[in-house]
Parts: sequence; C-alpha cells; structure tokens
Amino acid sequence: MIETTTSSYRMLFDQSPVSLWVEDFSLINVFVESLRAEGVTDLRAFFHTYPERFAECVQELKVLDVNNATLRLYKAKSLEELKQNMHKIFQAEAAACIMESIIAIADGRKQFDGQGINYDLEGNKLHFRITWTITGDTIEDYQKVIVAMQDMTHLEKVRKELE
Repeated sequence: MIETTTSSYRMLFDQSPVSLWVEDFSLINVFVESLRAEGVTDLRAFFHTYPERFAECVQELKVLDVNNATLRLYKAKSLEELKQNMHKIFQAEAAACIMESIIAIADGRKQFDGQGINYDLEGNKLHFRITWTITGDTIEDYQKVIVAMQDMTHLEKVRKELE
C-alpha cells in the first residue's frame, strides 16, 4: 500500500501542470543563523550593503528535483541541464524575490507567497507567483521544501497590452 501511495504521489508531482521544485533550504537557514551570530540584525540592509554575501547565501540553495512542467517551461531536457544553467534562470531580476524568500526563512515564517521573474534557457522572461510551505521546525523540514511556481507570463503580457 505504501509503495502505491509513493508512486501515486510521484506521478502527481511529475504530471502536475504547475512548475514544482523540491529545494533544500537547510544551508540557507545555517547561513542566516551564522550572520545572526555575527550580529547582523537587518538582513535586507546587510544584503544590500554586501551583495557578495547575498550571492554566497543564494549559492546555499540546492535544487533537488523538478517536475515535467518545470522542464517544459524552462526548455530544459533534464534536471541536470536545468541545474547547470541556474545562472541563466536566476538573473538580476530574480534577486528581489529570492531575497524576500530568504528573509521569510530568516524570520521563521513557514510560508511564502511572492512574485518573481526568471528566464528560460532560451532567454525568454517568465513571470511567476511563487509559493512554498515548510511543514515543521526540524532541519529535515528545511531539506525538502516543495516550491510551486505558477507561470503568470501570459497574464503579465495581457496586463501590459491593456495599459
């Protein structure tokens, strides 16, 4: 029964029409805690003052898995191709949403909902609504966080046309 449930969840994950990522936030949590130990109280101001430290923190984010919708959306053939091209996906415009997500983790929030911009591997701009939930307080709960990214690119295009 458990095997059937696991395979059913895997199928649901893989076949979801929404871009789903499984990410490890645990090292971001450790990084933020080390900054707090150094006396950093305003993370946003610190990251704006020291962008290289923000880049270090972002490097701690680990992508563990993505579903088929993610691969199609980003025009990647595999998870490995996607991981090797994160610098193309998360360009400068992505920083604001990533920072807000990191601040949410630092503040101990268990949920995040934000807007962001990424790029597919062909350089096309993608607009997203990004949500995630952390289910508990242990380090393991930060190691496999499902991040849902709803593609809002078409809606953004229509909004701009209407303006």
